[in-house]
Amino acid sequence: MDGLRGGGLAGQAAWRAGRVVLLIAVAGVAAMSALAGCGVQRPHAGVRHSASPRGPGGWKPVGYAGVVVDIPASWLVVNLGTDRTACLSYNGPALYLGWITGVPSCPVAPVPSPAGIVELAQLSATPYAGDRPTGAPVTVHGHAGYPVKGPNILSFPGLDLLVLLEASDRATDRHILDSIRQAGPIPTPRPAPPLTAVSAMGLTGAGAGWALTARGLFATGTGGRRWANIIPPGVRPGHISGVFFLDARHGWVAVGVRPGPQRPPGEVIYRTDDGGARWQAARRRLPAQRHYDTGFVDWTVADLAFTDPLHGWIELPRATNTSYSEAVLYRTEDGGRSWTRVKAPVAGPITFTSPARGWTSGGVDPDQRLYVTGDGGRSWQQQTWAGEPAPPYAGPGIFGPQHQILAIDAPNAAQTGGTLTFYAPTGTDPAWQPAARLPSQLTADAVAILDASDWVVIANPYLFTTTDAGQHWTRVLTTPRIDGAELVMAGARRGWILQPAACDSFDCGDELLTTADGGRTWTPLNPGAR
Repeated sequence: MDGLRGGGLAGQAAWRAGRVVLLIAVAGVAAMSALAGCGVQRPHAGVRHSASPRGPGGWKPVGYAGVVVDIPASWLVVNLGTDRTACLSYNGPALYLGWITGVPSCPVAPVPSPAGIVELAQLSATPYAGDRPTGAPVTVHGHAGYPVKGPNILSFPGLDLLVLLEASDRATDRHILDSIRQAGPIPTPRPAPPLTAVSAMGLTGAGAGWALTARGLFATGTGGRRWANIIPPGVRPGHISGVFFLDARHGWVAVGVRPGPQRPPGEVIYRTDDGGARWQAARRRLPAQRHYDTGFVDWTVADLAFTDPLHGWIELPRATNTSYSEAVLYRTEDGGRSWTRVKAPVAGPITFTSPARGWTSGGVDPDQRLYVTGDGGRSWQQQTWAGEPAPPYAGPGIFGPQHQILAIDAPNAAQTGGTLTFYAPTGTDPAWQPAARLPSQLTADAVAILDASDWVVIANPYLFTTTDAGQHWTRVLTTPRIDGAELVMAGARRGWILQPAACDSFDCGDELLTTADGGRTWTPLNPGAR
């Protein structure tokens, strides 16, 4: 549900993937795919060594998780479990210990080295633990290793070990493989708990929020310890196109209706004023398809926004080619009982700070623009910010509704990082002037604005916080590493984040994590888990 958007905590807004930052590091999935030969960057600790794999120093033993392996003496050894500053970049030769989930991309990618890398990880901690062998086993010191995902990735179930071999030549690979031996007790495997993939979420208070999964729409008032399924009766979770909760009681759920041969698409919008105990529905017909192959309204993706229990909007994009950015926008003044079509200047996320005033941003890449309305969406005017005409690569993000902050992340030329700038309204032209800048060239993955001066930014592997509108920043390493695309905070200490789950595929959904210490540590939540 790539385009599904949900409502966050009333009075603040959350950074959304694709809204401002285009390049988001999904390290756990992308990096493993790279090691399997897909050409993505490899893990590296940021130190470059150019010595040959078998330098004059010979070989050296390295211990890890009850086993010992011999590697060239000149190789770097990086323990991903203890070196919290390690980053992703192919710049061997090196031995990497531990699984790469959450390891970020290096800000600057060095020139690739001809020497290779080898990685050892506890098999039970990787997505390969349940994979079936793809070839004949090899036996090393009495332990069988089975190829998974190709001949260079082997699992040793008896040692609870995963081995990835990409040295500079086969002889080095073979020497390293033949040297693997048990040297002590193998740690007891600790399989990860079952993951509940979450497609959208929002907070309505310090311990209250909601999450949409493949099993239902779940709400909690206990910080995630207990969940209740509040999905409208008869609605399938996969048909939900958008969710917004203004507070713990007032919420709206949009459900797309597939068009038929003689029937245009539609949207059923459910509303509740008692936290999901009861729902009322209103159906809205959507415009018919413009052309035989394009121009139809995408009933599967809806952006909902409400400023109070009565005034709200729903936007649905049109399916067009890459030369256009179009959407349809509807407005309600009675809580969702009836809807009136208004104007949408582009297809993009909507933010309203009052029944009359709101913003949207979008356009055709890289020409992204910002628009403002003062009459509830009936008309729109383009706004400028200091620094134009150089636009961002993705649409700028307005944070509100109470705190009008514009955030723009401009990637660098190599697209290995960027500059995140915060703007404040001026009331003149240009309408926005720079107010602060993140003191880092790392790509900003997620942003949350608590109020006019308290901001939180996730830029893997760090979390940045400010309490004076960006004049001073505090930087800490998160545990575990966080590279989520959607962050909401209910105060300075409690928050939720959606981030890509680690699995043996390019996309296995997002997992929901929570923090109670301002983002320094995060623990997973499983909405509706049995």
